[in-house]
Amino acid sequence: MLASLEARFQAILGNLTDSETAVGRAENASTDVVPGNEPAHMMFFDTAKLSATIGVAHQIAARNSEGTNRARHAEKGIRLIQQALDSRPAHRVRSKAFDHLAPARTHLAAGEPEGARQEAIHALDLFGTTSSHRVGDRLTKLHDEALPYARSAPAVDLRERITHALG
Repeated sequence: MLASLEARFQAILGNLTDSETAVGRAENASTDVVPGNEPAHMMFFDTAKLSATIGVAHQIAARNSEGTNRARHAEKGIRLIQQALDSRPAHRVRSKAFDHLAPARTHLAAGEPEGARQEAIHALDLFGTTSSHRVGDRLTKLHDEALPYARSAPAVDLRERITHALG
């Protein structure tokens, strides 16, 4: 867990090599976990949470990269977050909303407003079933991040949907 969080924070700081090193440590450490044998305070940190956390590290790295590195980080981030989404239990609605918002933000980082719009629609559907200030905050960030694409129809629709949902 700590290595995956380090990967995320190193990406935020722009230390992309250190972020990738921490990703490797997190992935290696996860192979040592014996389900049901970890401390009680770690029970929530399952493979879905690991995939989502590392996926977000790649999403942040994509925003801090250019060219082929941006595309590589975006692809990894989307793939890992999709793995998290696929393995989340149905009752983890807020986590599933986050799992749709992360690739939406990743699509924007990669310059793909249509992909962002599609993921945001799923997140907005889930947002309507849960009251979470954190999901609302992430929707606001997504709205702001879509501004550079405001001339494209998908970004206009995305921003309008978020504005309506947050009303």
